[in-house]
Amino acid sequence: MTKILITFALLKIDRLARRLLHRAAKVVSETVLYALTIYAVGCVIPTPLDRQPAATNYPPSIDVDQTQPPLGPLTRSSSSDMRWVWHVAATDPNVDDTLSAVIMERLGNGSFTFVATVTMTKLPILNPRDPARWSGDTAQAQWCAGRTPGVHYMYAFVSDQMFNDSTEESDGLVDSNHWELTCS
Repeated sequence: MTKILITFALLKIDRLARRLLHRAAKVVSETVLYALTIYAVGCVIPTPLDRQPAATNYPPSIDVDQTQPPLGPLTRSSSSDMRWVWHVAATDPNVDDTLSAVIMERLGNGSFTFVATVTMTKLPILNPRDPARWSGDTAQAQWCAGRTPGVHYMYAFVSDQMFNDSTEESDGLVDSNHWELTCS
């Protein structure tokens, strides 16, 4: 009788072991099938790549060494026929930006009045690591003619976007510098 019980117990254990092995084999085969399916779908539907961070927009910078007449004090006669252009040079680390520039006079109350537009042209980039270089001129004129004798603060504004109407305001980044034009 003990032999029969032992045999019966072994048969039950054997059936249980076979069922567990059959389930394990099924789980392994299904896992392989799932892995192949995910791999195949991943090849058809690309996973999103890491997005590049947006490039930093740096402001332009007026090149004080290349701007003519030199920035700072400048004396001209109101009565002479002296004509000249305002030449503005600037750099911008963002080589894809388009620069614009204007000349404005700062009035006694701190506001600005439009004087001239500077037509800016991008110069050839000799070294790709260097910032883009721009330069431009106003029309040639007698800038003291019609101005009262005294000091006139003439500002050059350079922006990486167009100026709003005939003002010093721009939606872009702006740099400015000035001449102290003395008309006598």
